[in-house]
Amino acid sequence: MGGRWSWTGVIVTVLVWLKYIGLQLGWGFQLQNPIFVYLMMLIMLGVGLNLNDRLPLPQWLESLPGMMSQVHNKADTSSVKIVLFSDFKDAVSIFFISKYFA
Repeated sequence: MGGRWSWTGVIVTVLVWLKYIGLQLGWGFQLQNPIFVYLMMLIMLGVGLNLNDRLPLPQWLESLPGMMSQVHNKADTSSVKIVLFSDFKDAVSIFFISKYFA
């Protein structure tokens, strides 16, 4: 657990330093682009229609998770382990970090 908090501290330190020297850091700048907002609207409309069984997925897209798991099973993952938000504390700390730089 110490490694995750150490890297979180390093990232926070770098981000605070970059903001201190005058760089403007933040999230959400892509939502100011009308093309991006329109594409996101279309994607969310498609997801909503699919969840209501109004827009069925193509067969190749339905079989994509199975193909990805076959590729993943072929890879040697014994030495690599990625855990995202394994603890509630990690999720809360990342939430507050993102609020600070918003």
